[in-house]
Amino acid sequence: MHSRRGVVVTAIAGAISWAFFAWIASIRIMDFDEGYYGLAARLVYEGPVLYRDLFYPQTPLLPYAYGAWMKVFGTSLYAARSLSALCSALLVILVCRHALIRFGSPWVAAIAVAALVADRSAIEWYTTVKTYALSTLCLFAAYHLVDRVTSERTPSRWLLAGMLLGLAVEVRLLFVATVPVFAVLAWRTPTPHRRHSIVPLATGLTLAGLPALILLAMAPSQFVFDNFGWAQFRSEHGLIGGLPQKAHVAWQVVSGMPQYAGLVVLATAATVWNVSRRRSPPIAFWLALSLGAVSLLPTPTYPQYFCTTLPFLLFVALELLPSQLLRRRVVLLGMTIATFVSVSIGVGAAVALHRLDGTSGPFDQLTVSAMEDLADVVDAHTEPGEVVLSFRPMYVFLSHARPVAGFENDIAPVLAQIGAFSVEEVERLRLIRNEEIEALIARRGVRVIVSPIDTRGFYGRAGRPWDRFVRDAGYELMGTYRAVDVWVRPG
Repeated sequence: MHSRRGVVVTAIAGAISWAFFAWIASIRIMDFDEGYYGLAARLVYEGPVLYRDLFYPQTPLLPYAYGAWMKVFGTSLYAARSLSALCSALLVILVCRHALIRFGSPWVAAIAVAALVADRSAIEWYTTVKTYALSTLCLFAAYHLVDRVTSERTPSRWLLAGMLLGLAVEVRLLFVATVPVFAVLAWRTPTPHRRHSIVPLATGLTLAGLPALILLAMAPSQFVFDNFGWAQFRSEHGLIGGLPQKAHVAWQVVSGMPQYAGLVVLATAATVWNVSRRRSPPIAFWLALSLGAVSLLPTPTYPQYFCTTLPFLLFVALELLPSQLLRRRVVLLGMTIATFVSVSIGVGAAVALHRLDGTSGPFDQLTVSAMEDLADVVDAHTEPGEVVLSFRPMYVFLSHARPVAGFENDIAPVLAQIGAFSVEEVERLRLIRNEEIEALIARRGVRVIVSPIDTRGFYGRAGRPWDRFVRDAGYELMGTYRAVDVWVRPG
């Protein structure tokens, strides 16, 4: 009876979360980073190889996964985001399933699902073409496999968990901070059976890391720079620094994300409760702690990074529902929390959608329809595969054009400028210098130039008035579409 009820609860949770996340994905304004993620995903299936042929400042799995998806379902923001929505729904299904297994109560499972789906950071970031949904899904799936009693952690589970953990790192490098959690758990297996956990875990990690190793062998210096080296040039504070900025972000998380902050409070209370009874914190605690700590390391850091800790914080907080209390108190507690979560869903979604729908204000240029309209304008003035100079990759992602080499990511010119790289280093690292951009414009090397109006004044640290520079080179302004200039070379 409980098993049948659990299947029903899981199916309902999956269907509702898929519909909800898909709806959010269809109306959310475009995040700037979605442009370079989406463009990289499109390009890798058109010939270029990551790192060797284009600058990509992340581990490699996302472009290949999303690129394969778009090969089947088409190159569109809706298609790409539908994969994020699917990953989010699968994550909800796993959360529901794990809550049923761990706590044996459909009420607790329903609470877990509602809390995850209603969280603003999940609504806002799991629905984008970014690393969060896929990486969190892979890591939680690995956790789901080994968060069991020792006798149930079979070698096959450890092997699959290692592969999923490796895939999570292949999507988002910061997830490497969670590897020690799994390694310690495997090491703590009783001695006669230790090799049945450590060896499969290491094997799974190795198998998942093979694609990265191949790309490393093909372009070692580019691979190292794109995954590690570039980060030291993101900020004047270097790779790890800028403590005031990190403190400000921590305050933003607490003050601007009340649902997340409440989850942190509950998780902290659950941890104190466990420790006071001389119980070790659950695996989810160490995963949430490692992810939260490593998310504060990059400079600058952003509140969105912490959305990856959500499902793990949730399971730490659920430790407040000890098994001996479930039968007597879970109904009342479940109804109370469900009511609170229902209100949170409405309030959180309303707040998020008011900010995300982009129907007015300075972000109206970033609506999905606006990006598609701009892609149509670019397509109307170019041939398929023609190279255009786009100051942001999001403006060519949805078109049939290709970016100037080095402009697959709009941070590349900034890195080239700040890093003071030589011409040879810039060419090897697949970056582009401001001087090269100027020379390309001066000789009218491309037929179409696409630039947001905020680059009219300055770009990076070049200090150049680009609109005047482009006009002096003989380009004609075809029009300004949602705060984006489209320049065309006459003749």
